[in-house]
Amino acid sequence: MKIYETSLKHTLVAEIKGELVSTPEKVCEIMKGYFDENPAQESFWVIMLNRKNKVVYKTLHSIGSRSSSLVCMPTMFKSLVLNPCTAFLTCHNHPSGDPSPSPSDIHVTRKIRDCAKIFDLDFLDHIIYGDPAEDPSGIGRYSFREAGLI
Repeated sequence: MKIYETSLKHTLVAEIKGELVSTPEKVCEIMKGYFDENPAQESFWVIMLNRKNKVVYKTLHSIGSRSSSLVCMPTMFKSLVLNPCTAFLTCHNHPSGDPSPSPSDIHVTRKIRDCAKIFDLDFLDHIIYGDPAEDPSGIGRYSFREAGLI
C-alpha cells in the first residue's frame, strides 16, 4: 500500500495593499488581465479573502473549453479549507462576450453556495466576465450577488 503526504505551496504573485473587495468593480480591477492568456477558453478563478475582505490568495481552478469549464467541488473546497481564508468569491469568463449566466452557471453557483455553508465560509459572489459590446446590459460582467442569486 502506498501512503502519500499532502503539502501546500504558497507563491506570492502580487501585493494588494489595503484594498477591500467589496464590489464587483473592485473584483474586475483585481482580475484585470487574468483572462487574457486564454481568451478563447473559459477560465474559472477562486479569490480567497480574509475576515476584512482583503485578498489573501487567487487561484486558477480550471481552464475549460470555448463554452464551459469544469468546477470540481472537492478540489475547490480543499484549497479553500487549507488556506487562511474566511470568505471567497469565484469568477469566470465567457469567450462569447455575453456574460449572461447559463443554466449550468446557475447550477454550479448554487452548489458552491451550499458547500460554502457546510464549511462555514462566506461565499460573496460569482462574477462572469464578458465584453460590454456583447453584453445586453452594456456592462460587460454579471454578478450573481447583484442579481440576488447569492
